[in-house]
Amino acid sequence: MFTRVAVPVINVGGEHQDILHASQLLSLPPDTPYGNLALKWVKIVGRLIRLNREIARAYDLHTQAVSLKGPIASSPIEDLSYLLEEIAYWLRKTADELIGLSFLCEARLRGVPLPTSVDVDCIGTLLGGGHPALQTHYSIHLPHLRSLNDISNAYKHSFINSDLNIMGRDEPVLYALILQRNDLRKKPSFTGIALGQIARDFDAFFQAARSYLETWPKNT
Repeated sequence: MFTRVAVPVINVGGEHQDILHASQLLSLPPDTPYGNLALKWVKIVGRLIRLNREIARAYDLHTQAVSLKGPIASSPIEDLSYLLEEIAYWLRKTADELIGLSFLCEARLRGVPLPTSVDVDCIGTLLGGGHPALQTHYSIHLPHLRSLNDISNAYKHSFINSDLNIMGRDEPVLYALILQRNDLRKKPSFTGIALGQIARDFDAFFQAARSYLETWPKNT
């Protein structure tokens, strides 16, 4: 018997949560060497709106899966497994883009021109410690970003992870069997994080990133 839990929602801001709307936009520069950053923000919000739908679908599939009484032709368990991997990928990609935008924003806040390279452009480089200011700003989110990064990397790179066949009891859970560099001399590690926890942690990071990007100096 499982306990149904509430479906988490990433708050995209503005007057509407399920469609793109002008109230969600930020005043980022449209003309930079890195392209239209205002449009990049629009793409991020649009992706999160879609992700909210996919997260809700994951919970529907989970309900179907735990209610199974026997074998069926099309298994919601398999569909859920693929969907959770996709959700992890898109959350990680979005986090990477928010970090890259934050790197550029930090430079403009210091009054210097946009750098010629985005040196901190993903979770990995943020965690690497090469930018103390951003690490300090996002310090409370670093453990959650590391977890998302580890699970996403396991889905993509861990050779032994594909043999993992378990699912959450009360809600969808992203499980990962991690073997660093697929090297058997290293000890595998097992982790599991509920989709609701990942979504809530990501939402907190997204709110912090949006607030930071709102400080981008005007007309720059």
